[in-house]
Amino acid sequence: MWIRGIGSVLCAAFLAVILAACSSPSVSLEEDPAAYEDQVGRLQARLSERPDDAKALRDLGAIYMRTQRPARAYDALKKAFSYQPNDPKTLFYLGLASESVGKRQAALRMFKKYGEVSPASDYRTLMEGRYEWLVRTQVKEDMRDLLAREREIADQQVSERVVAVLPLEFQGADEQYKPLGRGLAAMVTTDLANVSRLKIVERIRLQALLDELELAQTEYVDASTAPRVGRMLGAGRLVGGSYYVTTDERLRMDVTLASIGSSVQFPDIDGESGQLRDLFRLQKQLVFRIIDGLDVQLTPRERAKIEEVPTENLQAFLAYCRGLEDEDRGDFGAAERHYGRSQTLDPGFEAPRQRKSKMEGLSAAGGSPQNAMASATQAQSGTTSIDLLDQRLRNMGFNVSLSPEPSREPAQESDTASPEALPPPPDPPPSDRSQN
Repeated sequence: MWIRGIGSVLCAAFLAVILAACSSPSVSLEEDPAAYEDQVGRLQARLSERPDDAKALRDLGAIYMRTQRPARAYDALKKAFSYQPNDPKTLFYLGLASESVGKRQAALRMFKKYGEVSPASDYRTLMEGRYEWLVRTQVKEDMRDLLAREREIADQQVSERVVAVLPLEFQGADEQYKPLGRGLAAMVTTDLANVSRLKIVERIRLQALLDELELAQTEYVDASTAPRVGRMLGAGRLVGGSYYVTTDERLRMDVTLASIGSSVQFPDIDGESGQLRDLFRLQKQLVFRIIDGLDVQLTPRERAKIEEVPTENLQAFLAYCRGLEDEDRGDFGAAERHYGRSQTLDPGFEAPRQRKSKMEGLSAAGGSPQNAMASATQAQSGTTSIDLLDQRLRNMGFNVSLSPEPSREPAQESDTASPEALPPPPDPPPSDRSQN
């Protein structure tokens, strides 16, 4: 009993450190090739008898990846893929190997197959997360490249059909409403995306540029910076603006629509004001004003889609907005928690469910390939949360177990069963629509 008491004290003392560690994989990978010598020998013996043994090739490739031999891993996993192209573990490790040997587009193709993997497989989440991570990495690199070539594209023509919706600036005093600016922009983006005549700049592309430019929010659409932002994004129209919430919960939203051409024009758009509880109705009215400013005629079907309200739960929407704020600053764990709270408050609110799934994947598989492999090892070993706390305390130098039972030895690979081996998945579901 006193041992458990010590464990409880230690758990409380190091809780802050442990919680911080929970935001990224912390299970150490054994990277010494000698540690896998027996397994490699058995797998190679199997392959000498059956060169088309897809599982042996796959597990050999996984070991090569763990021991930082990506070229060998790529060769083995590519062969495994040719024999068994639907195996989730093969897809995941071949994606990592492709990435590690400089074949990013091939890696993206592998990870993009996550929609074909059974939801019951841990590899689906890992593949989706790695796909999202690589897409975001590519977008950031593209934005840096554009900035480096800014003079070359200074005279580049932009299309008025391409529209970028910027976060709205908060001008109130109550900080709880500050995240609304990103949520309102996200709702406007979603609504305008229903208009077939328009092409809307993706959020991650827009955010990557804003991060690189390091502009203040008030500078997004002023006369001096709007042309620069528009040309970088290829957008002929920029939607921005501001909002505030009074102490008696009245909301005012004002929008600016900048047209980027030979000269910058700012057509007048009337704002919207009313009670905060009417936010969703006010937002829809504002969107139709923006569409009028864009001089676009809607079809009945487009109008009906825009009129759909994704949620009427203000607290669920605020939690979603906080998730967007966390996501844009790269705190995927916090974003996942806020999206989860939003989903709990309104299970019918689809946007946080989709974004929560992406955040789960990014938390698990973002960062270096080693982080992604650590998550795969952690997920497939069946490690419980209390075991992970034990492991993290041991990694910190404390030989104390918080578990009521003796901690288990890590699972080892063998020639008969891999700790990451999965039963054959059921027929894959239709691919999800990926929204960035």
